[in-house]
Amino acid sequence: MSSALTIAVGFCVLTGGSLFARLAVARPAEAPAVWAIGEGFRVDPLTGLVREEFRIDGNPLGEDFNYHQRNLAWDAARRQILLRAARNEVVAYQLQIRAPARKLTVRCGDLTGPGLIRADEDISVFKQWYLNVTRNSTNKDSTTAAYNLGRGWYADALVPIDSGGGYGQPFDVPDRRNLILAQQWQGLWIDIYVPRDAPAGVYNGTVTISGQRFNEVLQVSLEVFDATLSDDFACEVGLNNYGSIGRKGSELRLRYYQMAHRHRLAVHEHYIKPDLKGVGADLRGVWDDYDKQMGKYLTGAAFTARCGYRGPGQGRPLRWLYLPFETLGSHAWPMPSQAVRTPEYDQAVRTMLRDFVQHFRRRGWTKTKLMFFVNGLDEPKTAQAVDDIAYFGRLAQSAGVEGVYYRADINHMHDMHRFLPDWTDQTMLDRLGPVVDLWVCVADFLRTDFAVLLPRRKPPHSEVVWFYQNREPSVGGYCLDDETIGLRTWPVIVWKYGLDGCVLWECTFTGESKDVWIDPANSVTPSGIHNLPALMMYPAKPGVPEPVASIRLKTFRRGAQDYEYLKILEAAAGRPAAERILTPVLRNALHRPGRSYGAAGDWSHNPQDWQRMRLALLEAIVNAKGNRK
Repeated sequence: MSSALTIAVGFCVLTGGSLFARLAVARPAEAPAVWAIGEGFRVDPLTGLVREEFRIDGNPLGEDFNYHQRNLAWDAARRQILLRAARNEVVAYQLQIRAPARKLTVRCGDLTGPGLIRADEDISVFKQWYLNVTRNSTNKDSTTAAYNLGRGWYADALVPIDSGGGYGQPFDVPDRRNLILAQQWQGLWIDIYVPRDAPAGVYNGTVTISGQRFNEVLQVSLEVFDATLSDDFACEVGLNNYGSIGRKGSELRLRYYQMAHRHRLAVHEHYIKPDLKGVGADLRGVWDDYDKQMGKYLTGAAFTARCGYRGPGQGRPLRWLYLPFETLGSHAWPMPSQAVRTPEYDQAVRTMLRDFVQHFRRRGWTKTKLMFFVNGLDEPKTAQAVDDIAYFGRLAQSAGVEGVYYRADINHMHDMHRFLPDWTDQTMLDRLGPVVDLWVCVADFLRTDFAVLLPRRKPPHSEVVWFYQNREPSVGGYCLDDETIGLRTWPVIVWKYGLDGCVLWECTFTGESKDVWIDPANSVTPSGIHNLPALMMYPAKPGVPEPVASIRLKTFRRGAQDYEYLKILEAAAGRPAAERILTPVLRNALHRPGRSYGAAGDWSHNPQDWQRMRLALLEAIVNAKGNRK
């Protein structure tokens, strides 16, 4: 047996890998001591192989794809990282460093060209933190998992390189904190924000990795195209939160909201409410503390340099905000749930809804849409539950205010007949259509037929339609061990099918895990296995400030930016021009997946194809702009 194969077999014993894994591990011996790869991949720290090779239904990468030597972001022969981007976009790449290495530090230089992209302002470096998946997320009959990438170590948490406690730099490979037996590779993630005023052209710089008997200098080339992504975030990508962020205090809330905004996402936080005074028609909000906590998000000041923010959406306020009306336990507002459907309760709801709208107008907070959503009526399965949703909708309408969107989250619109014989989509529309302004429906083609809802986006209804999570073949997965591009598909699917947005049900869910930094099994239900299905941002630990972004959050951002590309090209050259580039990569999804239930999604599972699609869109945008001139 050759020495390379002997090493490969050893790794297989450690990882529980397949025969393919045993033979493939020999390949990274050819890899440079430091190499780079773009977004959409995660690299196994034991083998140096991308996890995409271990997808359970087969390797989607070509056999001749020697990504250690060359990929769309890397040319080993030239020792060069190659990037392309629009203005007001964040583009990213990953570095992989071979063991053994000690006391390593990383320094990114400025990028110079027609202008200057300053490293201290617009380049961020993160060290990848790995979690060990010993049991894969449930793949069958699950709304929170898809086609996983096998067992083993997954990079996810991205620790700022200047963190303390031994989590930042200098660092060793193997890492002293992550404690991965037989670790051979350590990943870094580098974000580059291209300022909205950067002149188009080629920018050059370096990234230097130095340490004890270790010094690597790589060239970085970034071509900035003559195109600018919008600050307006036309696709709402929501991260639901049930109050855990607010309970961390105002300073940490600011960090969470800014992190989401910087990724073209938004935190949708429940249960933010003013104190109350008075009774009956004299009921009013006590607004001082509410305004102090939330005012900066409603003016956009939270997303300005004054509050330490730099990035897309600068100065823009939140686009959507939950109103605090609720019936659940201690969150019940403005009265206990026992009072529901009494004249006193109806008056309290109307009075406080009017007070909310009037207060926001007095303060000039008119750019944020207000969501009236009662979480206690989430996902109805009975006729009474549907009637309760309709009751609150009529109650909201009776207040006679503008700028409020009555929201219903429905997970059985198309198959309600499972619970109520003879019910159809039309039955649900007849019951709720007169009151609902914002439809948020599960992305499962057996449970939602969005073809029924999409016409309602147009007059006379002018309603808003979002989807929330599910699995292949409707949308990409979002568990830790799902394909890395999973969440990238979501905003792109929004554009493809003409929706207004998408939302993930939580972003800080810890569930059964005692420590989400070590144990990824925070299962949603006792009957299934789910690895970090709704944790996109990690909490603090000694030396590491919170929040800490995940690679999956970065993937969500990449999808939101892809949406902007598609929207720009559609405006410049027509929708067919954008569809011609997208369709070879994403053929079918959502309510028209073209596959049976439980099948793989009908899109390319090769991240390189998604990157090629993005570059083709960027070039088409510039060409269309030139043709208009």
